[in-house]
Amino acid sequence: MKAYDPQTQKTLATRARVAVFVLLGLLTGAFFRSQVSGSSDWLLQSESNRLRSLTLPAPRGIIRDRAGRPMADNIPGYSVSILPSEPDSMLSTLNRLREHLEIGDERFQRLAEQVASGGPRPVLVSVDASFDAVAAMEERGMAFPRLLIET
Repeated sequence: MKAYDPQTQKTLATRARVAVFVLLGLLTGAFFRSQVSGSSDWLLQSESNRLRSLTLPAPRGIIRDRAGRPMADNIPGYSVSILPSEPDSMLSTLNRLREHLEIGDERFQRLAEQVASGGPRPVLVSVDASFDAVAAMEERGMAFPRLLIET
């Protein structure tokens, strides 16, 4: 059996302390990287999770008068909005929408200014989009990830 050696005990204790401090330093570095350095990624992900699209069907049918003539009918109308995200991403989405919606240069400039001003609200691009345009945009859903189409 080996005799008690205080020097060996001190050396082992010092090594253990150094190992603990190194591990704590690595853990602190990992926390700093994810919380401070990666905060922009987390912010973008939280903004993406904040808004979700929900389609609600019209609660009524045709409204008729006493004589049975229609007074109000359900004519489908579609509004197209871009959900808030990075301004560059929103501008590229707006530019891609020009081929599906009839957006003139003047209207495009106003929408681009609205996008540049930022804000938490969606940017309304079209109030009365045609069914064909909406169908084309829905078909290309991957090209328009932040698009909100409401009836």
